[in-house]
Amino acid sequence: MRRLALAALALLVAGIALGDDTTRTLTFSKNAEGIQAVVLEAGVGDVEIVTSRDPAVTAEVTLSASKKSWGASRARRELDALELDAEVKAGTLHLRVSGDRGGDHNYGEDWTIQVPATVSVSVELGVGEVTILDVGGDVEVELGVGDVRIEGDYAAVGRIRGSCGVGDVDLRTPEGRHESEGFVGHSLSATGPGRNEIRVKTGVGDVNIRLR
Repeated sequence: MRRLALAALALLVAGIALGDDTTRTLTFSKNAEGIQAVVLEAGVGDVEIVTSRDPAVTAEVTLSASKKSWGASRARRELDALELDAEVKAGTLHLRVSGDRGGDHNYGEDWTIQVPATVSVSVELGVGEVTILDVGGDVEVELGVGDVRIEGDYAAVGRIRGSCGVGDVDLRTPEGRHESEGFVGHSLSATGPGRNEIRVKTGVGDVNIRLR
């Protein structure tokens, strides 16, 4: 019993010792000239993408050490090895976190991205929540576990496709509410008056799309 108590105390002290030193924030900014789309690849965390009037793409990611990384020094070393990787290929800006030497991905990443209204966005996330607000281009989301919320201008949207392995897809437009169909897995298809596409796929979680 005493050994168990000492072990529990050691874990508690290690957790307290990590404190505020277990986070790191990285930023990126680039003029959006020539960028038609932004693609984000992330592991575990939350993603928020919104439009901005500035003619630039900006990104901020807050990295947090996993609870499995006991010890402040180890957690700090893991975070310090990480970098925000940004590369433009054929008009598409690719964003991700690189430098995970062990490949264990023992960190969370919370993203906030701002894009001009004409830029399309694509998000691939393992676990977390995705929020996309008023993006004027195409929107594509692939999420393993978590919820997706998308809001935008109905007049700009054309084809809408959503599917969940376990969960619901809910679409609301000025023309009314559209509910997904299915027993366990659910899917939804609709068409708006515009040209932009919305495509969402989740393994487990709900999808809520609100178009004004």
